[in-house]
Amino acid sequence: MSSETGLYKILIMDDQELILESSSELLTILGYEAETAKNGEGAVELFEKAYHEGEPFDLVILDLTVPGGMGGVKTLAAMKKISSDFKAIVSSGYSNDPIMSDFKNYGFDGVLIKPFKLEVLQETLDKLFGD
Repeated sequence: MSSETGLYKILIMDDQELILESSSELLTILGYEAETAKNGEGAVELFEKAYHEGEPFDLVILDLTVPGGMGGVKTLAAMKKISSDFKAIVSSGYSNDPIMSDFKNYGFDGVLIKPFKLEVLQETLDKLFGD
């Protein structure tokens, strides 16, 4: 948890601007601090910067597939090389992807199927943070 603000700090990575905006708004409504990245490379940069500044992310929500870029699985692997002290959710509109049903074997702690509603997001975060 971010020490200065007392809020959980969450990084969302998605290639769709609308998803980033709506997810960020939902997290803010729920009382979280949210930052966004359009691709895996950008997400890893933000993650590493926050970690080295002593304000690491508590959770990352990673889009499974990013056309022409680093998707959720590779992004998570890169982040885990920096720190393993965070939780990760994989998100996708493709609910039948094997990674979505077997997310724990890919290093994720939770799953969100897009588009997700405020209640589903809250329930998922409550489970992960134990609130």
